[in-house]
Amino acid sequence: MSKVSAGWLVERGVRREYNIWKGIKTRVTDPSSPHYDRYGGRGIQMCDRWLHGEGGQRPFECFLEDIARLPRLGPSLDRIDNDGHYEPSNVRWATAKEQSFNRHNNVLVTVCGKSQPLPQWCDELGLPYSRTYQRIAKGWPVAQALGLEGRSGVLVGRPRGRKDSGPRKPRAVTAAK
Repeated sequence: MSKVSAGWLVERGVRREYNIWKGIKTRVTDPSSPHYDRYGGRGIQMCDRWLHGEGGQRPFECFLEDIARLPRLGPSLDRIDNDGHYEPSNVRWATAKEQSFNRHNNVLVTVCGKSQPLPQWCDELGLPYSRTYQRIAKGWPVAQALGLEGRSGVLVGRPRGRKDSGPRKPRAVTAAK
């Protein structure tokens, strides 16, 4: 099976998708990759179809067929289950902000029966992540740090808007209820 040529990629307008596929393959199969320990080293694999091809198709062609073209500039490929493999049922195109809510080191925070990562709570309520994280780290009840009443989930005050400065790096938090 022949390799994918640069001309083939340009002709089809899929150079970015190819670089994404190549990056995934390197992270999960090459122990000398600087990111191998977070992917292949954790047992994350790429499905055989994307790694070896199938039915006379090259591996990248299978990948492209399964994930479809990049919808627009900006999103990158995200694993839905962060501990799952790179395979058609476990990937999606996602923005950097969406991906920040799906990190393996995020801690789910539950308030009024709803669980989601702290960065997602902050985004949803228009709160600065760093201030909210610091309040929880200092022992504030989670609901209070989020500006919510613990029992009813009713907003204590109006959430203040914030300028969107992009995704914030989530940190592990042990939240007291």
